[in-house]
Amino acid sequence: MSEAPGLRVATCQFAVGASIARNAGQIQRQMRQAAAAGADLVHFPECALSGYAGTDFPSWEGFDWDALVHQTQDICRLAGGLKLWTVLGSAHRLTPPHKPHNCLYVIGPDGSITDRYDKRFCSSRDLEHYSPGDHFVTFEAGGVRCGTLIC
Repeated sequence: MSEAPGLRVATCQFAVGASIARNAGQIQRQMRQAAAAGADLVHFPECALSGYAGTDFPSWEGFDWDALVHQTQDICRLAGGLKLWTVLGSAHRLTPPHKPHNCLYVIGPDGSITDRYDKRFCSSRDLEHYSPGDHFVTFEAGGVRCGTLIC
């Protein structure tokens, strides 16, 4: 008889703020803790890496997109090193004048971004800072079909 698929998930939370470097440090610490505890997948909330526009910082003006890209790459490398599925809340830059997406990057255990979910159901406040997405995202981890959604 074959064993049913299983997936051990670590859902993480911390006080997200405007500092991408600080957020990244918290994310990496919690990824290491999750892997040490035997998690197959670690999940972070919306905007965990970037901070939340309109709440953690007033607007995208002066936002350090290069730092966000760099920290995202570091988190991908860590996910690959830990062999850990990672669902990372962040922001995804679009070509101006379009507003960024509030997104979840799905990072595979090889460290590659396998997909990206962009928040589809945005409140009027969200729409002041973000563009809505247009599709759902599912993926399979550990034999378990997983879906992504923000709010």
